[in-house]
Amino acid sequence: MGAVDTGSGSDDATSRRRLHHLVICSAARQWSGVPRGAIAAATALIGMSFLAGCAGSPTTSHSSSSATPSTTGGQLAVFSTSLGPRGVTVDGQGNIYVADEGARQIVKLSPSGQLIARLGAAIPLNHPVKVKLDAQGNLWVTELGGNTLAKLSGTGQLLARFDAAASGGFSEPNGVALDAQGNVYVADVFNHRIVKLAPSGQVLATFGSEGNTPGAFEEPHDVAVDASGNIYISDTRNNRVQKLSPDGKALTQWPVNDPRGIAVGASGNVYIGDLGTGSIDELSPTGTLLRHFGAPGRGRGQITLPAGVAIDAEGNVYVAEGDPEDGSPCPCRVQKFAATGPVLTVWV
Repeated sequence: MGAVDTGSGSDDATSRRRLHHLVICSAARQWSGVPRGAIAAATALIGMSFLAGCAGSPTTSHSSSSATPSTTGGQLAVFSTSLGPRGVTVDGQGNIYVADEGARQIVKLSPSGQLIARLGAAIPLNHPVKVKLDAQGNLWVTELGGNTLAKLSGTGQLLARFDAAASGGFSEPNGVALDAQGNVYVADVFNHRIVKLAPSGQVLATFGSEGNTPGAFEEPHDVAVDASGNIYISDTRNNRVQKLSPDGKALTQWPVNDPRGIAVGASGNVYIGDLGTGSIDELSPTGTLLRHFGAPGRGRGQITLPAGVAIDAEGNVYVAEGDPEDGSPCPCRVQKFAATGPVLTVWV
């Protein structure tokens, strides 16, 4: 565990993600089988002209100047219009916490969607992308910009930042989850692993390495833990979700087309943000597909990039949609779906 700089950092995380998605939107379709290093080198050389083959320009909706929420029609918008919300969680009272990467804060809403607080705005957080609550009401937030895991009090005070230096450090930490003992799990995207930390921030274990065999990962974007301590990983570039035992042994895997956000409900059902189908897949604990929430698109009840997923005590499903990562306009919203599928509310 290492002490880390608490400065606000730069927009390096945004730049890294844009380069990464040059590969996704063009190379993944046209350069199948080419080693990642060669693709990265090529995209670094041809840069913006290659992105022009994707859906729009990166200047359309990625302006770093939108670090504070905008106003529309005289009403204060809940979320920033640049990058926007990328993670969501719900507490026992039904309050909603949204990691708003563009505004560099955690937005807390009441169960009805009323703005309660903007947490961490004074720090500020460094590109926060996922958030989870522990039993004491503290918030655990992954920060892409600083390659750090931040721990905040329930009122938004910065308590600590951890960088997993003892295990080589994070490289774009994204998903975060907690188990019943308060241990914290982080999806460490470009290290292709899951890092398990004690509540104190000490690294306890790492699971996985780069690859496509059981227990290996290719850019895991999110992680969830069930009541028994089993670990579920959105193994994004391998187009699958993997289930590990509490000690990190590979148990099973399910094919999913470009999985992103992931959550486990009280029943043990698994909810997966399926970018490939523009929906949330609800699977039984054994992997049987039960239903889809949403459909591809930008309308009410439709989904672009399901970056964050959460389930409340009634089984309602929350989906955070931020930067779609292809240069097209940011939906910058959170949608709430009923447990039976219909969309109930959209917050922007």
